[in-house]
Amino acid sequence: MVEAGTNVTLECSSHTSASNITWRHESVGAIGDQCMSTDPRFITKSTGNDCYLTALGNYRIQGLYGCGDEGGQYAEAVVVVIGKLQR
Repeated sequence: MVEAGTNVTLECSSHTSASNITWRHESVGAIGDQCMSTDPRFITKSTGNDCYLTALGNYRIQGLYGCGDEGGQYAEAVVVVIGKLQR
């Protein structure tokens, strides 16, 4: 759980390389591939076999996230936001 307006960072690992990781979000679809975000609401960072996705809290970030690599491995996480985003 995260308070509204707060950034949240998720981690995904691959047995080969972070550049093989693709992130998805239920309301956005594909966020990017090769551990590189194509959406300004998200920032990615790779270190070795790990790819970190930071969802910026000034956007709607709640929901189901998934990450996968070229080897077909896939993992999911859910972000729950508490409170309302002030605009």
